[in-house]
Amino acid sequence: MKSASLILLIIILLFITPLTSQESSITYEEAINKEIAHQYPEYYKELGRLLDDFQQELISKGVIKTGTYKQYVQVLSAISKDSTFEIFSDYAIGDTLRQLSKQVNYDHLNIMKAAPMIFFKKNAEIKSVVFNNKASQIYAEKKNLSRSDHAKLFLDVYNEADFQLPTIREQLYRFLDPNTDYILYTYIGKPTSQQ
Repeated sequence: MKSASLILLIIILLFITPLTSQESSITYEEAINKEIAHQYPEYYKELGRLLDDFQQELISKGVIKTGTYKQYVQVLSAISKDSTFEIFSDYAIGDTLRQLSKQVNYDHLNIMKAAPMIFFKKNAEIKSVVFNNKASQIYAEKKNLSRSDHAKLFLDVYNEADFQLPTIREQLYRFLDPNTDYILYTYIGKPTSQQ
């Protein structure tokens, strides 16, 4: 009986070891992008192309001069100081990405199931969670989340390496696109019986 328990323990350890080693070498956001590339290679490739097309649209409209991180920081800084900062674009990135998702039957829930957050808890904080938590805090304090607040969140939470990831670029471009309704889901609090 003891040998069967020992063998079972060894098998469990062999299964867990690769998962914990993944935890220390990759961020959650990187894991999500890798999983998208693995499960939906056509979507991932086309996503990159569409994001590059939108970036070219921003360049052609004079919003940015180049696609460097510094340029996006300048635009986000301008928005963080002036919520009415206008961006002009004829390209609706949100509609285009929605069509792509339908075309390839992309299901983000499958991606999240394949890369559960629990394996990344010991890693640096999961930035998408930090982003949403900070947004929730701002909303709780102000009862509003302005465009300026949102731009500040991008600047506070994400760094240059993060902005290279397609999923982070997608969030940024949806936020910048004047033709797309950017929806941010945040935790506002537990329901109470009081109105």
